[in-house]
Amino acid sequence: MFDKYKPVELPKEVNEDSKKSRVAADTRLPADQRVLGVSDGKEAKAYPLDAVAKAGLIEDQIDSRPCVILWEAATGTAAAYRPVAAPPKKEDGDPKTLPLYRDDKTDGKPLTDKETSSRWDAAGRAYEGKLKGWTLTWMDGTQVKWFAWAAEYPETTLFGERRALCPPG
Repeated sequence: MFDKYKPVELPKEVNEDSKKSRVAADTRLPADQRVLGVSDGKEAKAYPLDAVAKAGLIEDQIDSRPCVILWEAATGTAAAYRPVAAPPKKEDGDPKTLPLYRDDKTDGKPLTDKETSSRWDAAGRAYEGKLKGWTLTWMDGTQVKWFAWAAEYPETTLFGERRALCPPG
């Protein structure tokens, strides 16, 4: 960084001008609750970070296709992936769908696939095992406060929320 840029303390209170500029809050969660918002272009879903941290790994579906939400405790980071791994070069093989699981007896990188026992980091890269160098299919996601995600994606679902198959009435 340039010397002219210095770290500053983050504000402890929400700025009143910021509050005034917000759209009406979606009341399914507290406005300032942090979530991992994930979108695949057709469907959007929010995962409260406290639930992701507690689970460590969440297997779910977005747009009727499997996805995994991974928590990296050391950095406080959540990431979303399709459980499909691609080789570093096309000539190294075809993409594979992998059954992934959380192994807490590891070195802080707890994602392992059941098929090859390859181990994966939070960036979706295999760093050990038969698939070393392969990468999981990243999904578009961001860590943000609930009010901001819900304003951008008003039709979003929440992890664990059941959607009605038919509108009431």
